[in-house]
Amino acid sequence: MSFAFTLTRQRIYEYIVLFKGMNNGNSPSMRQMSVAFGLSTSVIYDHLNRLEAIGLIKRGRIGESRMIDVIGSTWTPPRVHGYSESDGHKLLEVVKG
Repeated sequence: MSFAFTLTRQRIYEYIVLFKGMNNGNSPSMRQMSVAFGLSTSVIYDHLNRLEAIGLIKRGRIGESRMIDVIGSTWTPPRVHGYSESDGHKLLEVVKG
């Protein structure tokens, strides 16, 4: 089965990577992604299924709804001089386009 890597899917993937990096490895919720992209949770769910089928992410089992692993990555807390929470929100806005 082959899935296209669309611009929306790429942005969702980048959002997950940035979100996890700014939140000590914690994953965004479906609702957070839905609000961030202005898409329904069912559309976000479909994109996550396709990202998982491509092999870019792996999601947790039932009951671990916010667990999204980015394949091939490890998380290190950021140590950026002058970093603030508002800077993180600005980065997420860039990903949304």
